Amino acid sequence: MKELKRMIKKFLHLNVSCVYKMVHFNKNYSYLFFFIFFISTREANAIEIIETLAAPDLIVYHTPVAPIVDGVVDANDPWTDDWIPLSETYMNSTTFAMSSKFQIMAGDDAFYVAIVVNDATPNNDPSKIPNSYDRDCNELYFSMDTLSGEYDGAYKTGCWQIRTQREGEILNDGNSGANYWNINSLINNPDYQVASVISSTEYTQEFILPFSALTEGMNPAWDGKFFRFDIATADNTTGVAGGRTQQQFWHSNTDNQWHDTRCFGIAMLEEDHSPTAKAGPDQLAKAGTTVTLNGLASTDHEGHLLTYQWTAPEGIILSSDTVSNPTFMSPAVTTSTDYTFSLIVNNGTINSSSDHVVITVMPINPIVFVPAVIVFNDGSAAPIVVTSSEAGAVYLARDDVAANEVALIAAIVQRKAVSTTLTTPGSVNLNVEGLVPGQYRAYAIDLSGNLGIANNVVTLEDLTGYPYSSIIQIQGKTDASPWAGQRVQTRGVVTVVFGNGFYIQDANKAWGGVFVSDTATVIAGSSVDITGTVSEVDGQTTIGSVENLLVISPVISVTPVAIDPSTVLSEMYEGIFVKVFGRVSEGGYKNADWIISSVAGIDYTINNALYGVYSAKKDNRYMVTGIVMPDADGYKVLAIEILEYLPIMSIEDPLNAIKVFPNPFDESISLSVSNDIVITKAVFANISGQKVKEVINPSNTIVTNELREGVYFISLYTTDGIIKIERIVKR
Repeated sequence: MKELKRMIKKFLHLNVSCVYKMVHFNKNYSYLFFFIFFISTREANAIEIIETLAAPDLIVYHTPVAPIVDGVVDANDPWTDDWIPLSETYMNSTTFAMSSKFQIMAGDDAFYVAIVVNDATPNNDPSKIPNSYDRDCNELYFSMDTLSGEYDGAYKTGCWQIRTQREGEILNDGNSGANYWNINSLINNPDYQVASVISSTEYTQEFILPFSALTEGMNPAWDGKFFRFDIATADNTTGVAGGRTQQQFWHSNTDNQWHDTRCFGIAMLEEDHSPTAKAGPDQLAKAGTTVTLNGLASTDHEGHLLTYQWTAPEGIILSSDTVSNPTFMSPAVTTSTDYTFSLIVNNGTINSSSDHVVITVMPINPIVFVPAVIVFNDGSAAPIVVTSSEAGAVYLARDDVAANEVALIAAIVQRKAVSTTLTTPGSVNLNVEGLVPGQYRAYAIDLSGNLGIANNVVTLEDLTGYPYSSIIQIQGKTDASPWAGQRVQTRGVVTVVFGNGFYIQDANKAWGGVFVSDTATVIAGSSVDITGTVSEVDGQTTIGSVENLLVISPVISVTPVAIDPSTVLSEMYEGIFVKVFGRVSEGGYKNADWIISSVAGIDYTINNALYGVYSAKKDNRYMVTGIVMPDADGYKVLAIEILEYLPIMSIEDPLNAIKVFPNPFDESISLSVSNDIVITKAVFANISGQKVKEVINPSNTIVTNELREGVYFISLYTTDGIIKIERIVKR
């Protein structure tokens, strides 16, 4: 009331003559306050304030059924016989033959509007009538900001003028917001719909206008109950520009709706008394099993007892269509199939909107998928992805293998199948390297023993026709390769290019490297697939006469193999990327072969043919990484990297840096270690070399009461291997 009084005082000082009808809602939206100002140029003649309980101009009823927007009013729509006429005629109209009527309803998230216009003079030719408002058209006006407290009538966010032509064309010269002359945000909304059906004497239009589009950006937000509204229709009887001769309105005859929302009527949404149907969550079901639907989550806001009405898809028979939780037997299917059920509940007065639940029926046997691809069995192909709808065993097997679990398992050792296990439904990768060429099918066996087969076939081809072999197989773990003179196919990572070829490696362990005699351009670190002939050249296993060389995806990540200080280089390390540690007894520039000695007294020959000249310091300790290759007296390391690893103070170190005492010992033995050395492991071996005790990260005192009397050897390790071995005696 204070706000009304302030507005009255403001109007009393105006020098104009006018009559205003102002409307204000109190906070409970129950009372309307009307006051009329009679103001002359000199003074206010009268002010009358009337407080009364009043209804809005229009009640918009709720419907759970959305219309089928096709421009046809029929039984498929929620429209009733209660049409509202457009009874206000514009004062400047000169013809009166047109008549119009409408209905407006509200769904859960949109307005539904239908307009029927009787007009026997259709004129909509834009080439003759350029302005859309001059043609046969209608206009919908909405102001969703009733409660904003601003009553100057200006368009703002939530205000709309929506113009359609007789043919139902939406025009962007509608108005929205603060006089933005387009309605793109509405017509681009995916839930917006409009349709028009015309004849020579009338046209009918139907609309769905989403609340989300009409109220987007409002602040404060729409209260979901009140709004302002009007409808206008126009008739052009002349067929020319400026030929509009009649306008009709529902609420006001001023023709100012396009810029003044005070011309609109007040409308209120009927409170929705309909219940809410909940058909339950979507489900997965196996064919031939009993499925239970569940509508118990359906509610009525007033707590009335609900009745249920289920509708099943064709071919499905429910145990009952009027109970909350009917059952049915899922049908037999060959592929995953969706069945949609709908539920409507009634609270004794009104039906709810329908809710839906989807039951996905899966075949009894697993559904298996594999892509139809052609790949090589040489390991160059990416793994084959097999997908199964069920957890269990997954196989890729040649098509001459019988489709049963026993045969599939037996085919694995014949290199005609590969297998893995799925712990949950999904996809797995299967590696086809080394499998016998042919056509392969994917199988899945679920935990109940049901077997599914994929439709597609994987074709596996042999790239060269030569057997694929690992480098370990080619080396044969002997001085001379058992494959000498044979053509083989293998693959590996290029570790170094040297001389008339390069070394490759397929495992970071002994016997995993080999020399390839070929002048093809390759890069260290790349992976290659080669086919060639095995031979022994100057005591080195070699693959020569290379027939095919392909660069492939990475085989392994090569890391140097640390050689134990007590290990002599031998055939098993031929071609392997290693690292060795040792002390230089003679310093100087090293440009050919030179020697480092390990803490265990093993000499390693280092070759600088690839590395170049290196200045070594007498009595310093070095770590050398490189490739093991044959030497006249055994094997040497072709240096790739040389690091001064642990400078030592004198020739006595590390013998002086690490002490083991007492010796002989009784129930324990102690270690004295320099601060720059960390012992990571201590290993005790008996006189026969058998390990009898191991201590990880030992302290300065190691308890030895479990050892018997006798002679032992203790080996002390750092992260780089054995740093000291000492003979000790237990008393």
